[in-house]
Amino acid sequence: MYAGSGLSRIRSSTRSRNSGRGFCFCGLRAHITQSWTDKNPCQRFYGCPCYKLGDGCDYFSWFDEEEGMKWQRTAFLEARDEINRKSAVIG
Repeated sequence: MYAGSGLSRIRSSTRSRNSGRGFCFCGLRAHITQSWTDKNPCQRFYGCPCYKLGDGCDYFSWFDEEEGMKWQRTAFLEARDEINRKSAVIG
């Protein structure tokens, strides 16, 4: 019961922190996507669901307001690079 109420508080604060960012300029519900760039590894952001199709708007808004610590960024980049190396060997 204690864990459930804590999870409920987390979800509620996430919802209120991100309210008003649910729709892109096309009027569609923005998708939450995860960045794997060197500059912003593993940071989530809102974006237009049609962007990769080439006919979406350029809507962008960070979902994660705070940046991770340097060690987290390094760990994510190393994991991404390892996955890419193994995928190249398999593929």
